[in-house]
Amino acid sequence: IITEANPLPVKSMTGSVVSDVSARWSDDFGGNALDTTKWDVEVNTGSMTYSVASSALSVVMGTTANAELRLLSKQVFTIPFDVSVILQMSARIANNSVFLEALEVDGTGTPIANDNKAGDWRNRASILLDGTSSTTGKLETVGEAASVALSQSGVITTTSSAVALGMELRAFDIQMLSWAPDTAAARNATITLNSSEVPDPNKSYKLRLRFLNGASAPASSTTVTIKRVYVQDATEMSGE
Repeated sequence: IITEANPLPVKSMTGSVVSDVSARWSDDFGGNALDTTKWDVEVNTGSMTYSVASSALSVVMGTTANAELRLLSKQVFTIPFDVSVILQMSARIANNSVFLEALEVDGTGTPIANDNKAGDWRNRASILLDGTSSTTGKLETVGEAASVALSQSGVITTTSSAVALGMELRAFDIQMLSWAPDTAAARNATITLNSSEVPDPNKSYKLRLRFLNGASAPASSTTVTIKRVYVQDATEMSGE
């Protein structure tokens, strides 16, 4: 008979304590140079320049056709995870494209080219800021073997002032959101959701900031100011 004086016997087993169920990675761009423990400069061609000061990364995109800058995180993430970026753009003009994206990497941390879509990458999810409207953002996703990106537009909080842009990556869909930072206002409802073509949830991913000028030169230079990048790896853990 189990009583307070005669409790159910408990067998002690060696194990480990789970202290958290998520990993967090961020950059507030302190100091006066890009933190090379967090970022690699993957590509820098053309006239684009970048600098770090006053807790912000500033990218001057210039007016050179096909100029491109890619900053790739050193940290690797697995789906599900959430990305948020606080940024501002001095202008939205034709032939400028800014991508805030997650893309598949191999065992060495190198992005994997898409064999079915020349000039693109396999398993990619991106917030794309292009065109001339400061309140338009696009969600682009590319699956494992896709030859065409699934691209949908949504209305976002204006990029002419500081805006927070979020992307939630899940096995079943990818969502894009926006909201005004540093206010008590709630986040906007889901702006855009892609579910018919999403990156493979069994792969490894890195975060990339990509700045690209079109084949036709932009009429003027745009400055993109990024104040913070934050990623939370929301992988759930189960235990017995």
